[in-house]
Amino acid sequence: MRTATERVASRRGSNIRMRRSLRQGASRSAKGTTVLLPAPGGASRTTAGCSARAANSAGKASTIGRAGSSVRDMVRIVKGLQRLRSGMASAMRGVALAALLTGCGAGPERLPAPPSLEVPVPATAVTLPPVAAAALAQLGVPYRLGGADPAGFDCSGLVQWAFAANGVAVPRTTEEQFTWFRPVPREELQPGNLVFFRLPQPHVGIYLGGGEFVHAPTTGRAVERARLDWPWFILSFAGGGRMPAEQPAL
Repeated sequence: MRTATERVASRRGSNIRMRRSLRQGASRSAKGTTVLLPAPGGASRTTAGCSARAANSAGKASTIGRAGSSVRDMVRIVKGLQRLRSGMASAMRGVALAALLTGCGAGPERLPAPPSLEVPVPATAVTLPPVAAAALAQLGVPYRLGGADPAGFDCSGLVQWAFAANGVAVPRTTEEQFTWFRPVPREELQPGNLVFFRLPQPHVGIYLGGGEFVHAPTTGRAVERARLDWPWFILSFAGGGRMPAEQPAL
């Protein structure tokens, strides 16, 4: 049997070997594991760099957001203008159509006053055909909306009455007369032809020759002479009309 001294020495040797084994295992574990430690001040620099990059990214995102918002606002404005333009065009087409269908012989009075006729108009030096003479004889008769007799005339009513006084039946409204009479260019107008104007509402008179015509202008005025070369009539002239060779049915 081993003595007590031998047993103590054996236990000490075991303890020593155990401690060596533990130290060797810890050493091997340390060698197999790589631990990265930041350099002095590195953590601060890295944190500052990350913060700068984050701020830069946030600034770019904000700029892009503002740019995107501006583009969207511009698109909305352009679309709004397009809708407004479309609406205005539709409204203008509606007004033009209503004016053509109405004519100056019907509906509410909307014609602005033609140029002042206080400017003297020289007397026509040509012999007038009966229709033109009949209309000219009505000088001074007051304008009356819807009127077609010497108690009062509107523009197309004067035309209808002058032709009826010579045994010729013609349509009542300006738009119908414009369609019924044969078109004549300005340079080929002859006394007794009709002269048509398109703005702001259809209007008609009877040509006298020499650039003059007779017409019933508007409310508050009377049948009077005027000239085709006056600015208002130059801008609104729509064409002339002559009695067709074969009169179409009314």
